[in-house]
Amino acid sequence: MDSAPEKPTAPEKPKRSGSETRQATERLTLRLTPEQRRQLDEWANSAGIARASYILAKLFTGQPLRATRAPSIERQSLAQFLAWLGRLNGNVYQVSRAANFGQEYDTDLLLKALGEITEMRNAVLMALGREVV
Repeated sequence: MDSAPEKPTAPEKPKRSGSETRQATERLTLRLTPEQRRQLDEWANSAGIARASYILAKLFTGQPLRATRAPSIERQSLAQFLAWLGRLNGNVYQVSRAANFGQEYDTDLLLKALGEITEMRNAVLMALGREVV
């Protein structure tokens, strides 16, 4: 039986991780006073970019700022607080669910707590610029 000849295939390129494909391979260490470090962090945070990206943009004019923006410290804190509220809300839900199986609980107190959690959650969502659902 004759078989069709196999088509030659292009050799596979080895896959490389993101860090292996970077062009910038040199490192630079810089000593700063605590006040200089705080000021640098403030400037980078105000620009919404990572500290290293801010330094490169300032040193080498014409270099584009990095596309990935670093979240501000306030946004990071608010996001962590929002996650905590979500867990708290889940815990309250579990308590109310357990109450449905015959355990005693104070309905008014539970409803008040749920309302306060919802208010706090909505305030954080608004501060983050997200839609309140």
